[in-house]
Amino acid sequence: MGIAKNPNKVLLVITVFSKSEKLIEESKKVLEKKFGEVSKESSIFNFNETNFYEKEMGSDLKLQIFGFKKLISPIKLANIKVITNKLEKKLHKFAKKHLNIDENISRSINLDPGYITPNKFVLATTKDASHRIYLKKGIYAEATLSYMHKAWKEHSYTYLNYKNKDYQDFLTILRDYLKNKYKKD
Repeated sequence: MGIAKNPNKVLLVITVFSKSEKLIEESKKVLEKKFGEVSKESSIFNFNETNFYEKEMGSDLKLQIFGFKKLISPIKLANIKVITNKLEKKLHKFAKKHLNIDENISRSINLDPGYITPNKFVLATTKDASHRIYLKKGIYAEATLSYMHKAWKEHSYTYLNYKNKDYQDFLTILRDYLKNKYKKD
């Protein structure tokens, strides 16, 4: 029989995408006020693997991934998703007022929180599916990528952008950062 124990702390990761690089910059400031200092941030990628968001957000989306310095309990993921959903609305209002976004855009930013452990990358979502586990407050989680044999392994349901080698290379940097934090703590 296994012995139940508390999970190790994990590295909070938030993927942000928008038409506006200025709004992505603003979101970083807002996220740092809420979740603490960003320890690592990716380059800005073109988010062109899907046109799913085009109707509400427009085309030519940019994406950046932030890894946070302070480790969190994975139990907090659902609460963090609820918070980032509220922040999306506040940032949209900010963008309408200060960044002259297109009036046809009903959503100017997407904030996708998740976390990294040494063996997986987990994302939170409000959408149920056969591979997702319910957490609480209408939030589900999925292991978007698994880390095995020194590489990220995709699943049939992995979002197309997370199949991108550049994204995975950055997630490996975050994974290495986490492993070094474990050694220091």
